[in-house]
Amino acid sequence: MYQVFDAFLDRETWETMHENEDRQFNLALAKVVGNPKFDAAAMGAYMRASADTMDNYRRGKKIGASSDGSYEDPRGQAIRRYVAAAGAVADFFKHNGTVFKAGPTP
Repeated sequence: MYQVFDAFLDRETWETMHENEDRQFNLALAKVVGNPKFDAAAMGAYMRASADTMDNYRRGKKIGASSDGSYEDPRGQAIRRYVAAAGAVADFFKHNGTVFKAGPTP
């Protein structure tokens, strides 16, 4: 299910959290957030693993965690932000009984 984020993570500027990057993330999120099996933490783990794989190929860098488990580099910070946003959206839909279906982009 989380492969929907691959095109987003393949963008060289995904971690900038620029408005265009947020839009691309939200388009991908809209495709999966309504799935009852969606889990924001699992999405984050997938994003970390995928970003590491893509970056190892492109830049030879990995997303490193500090001893307290926080992610210090911009990619890790972006993933934490996206996980929090996805979790908030998923919780909203869950608690409001809303079924979300992705529509056409404006």
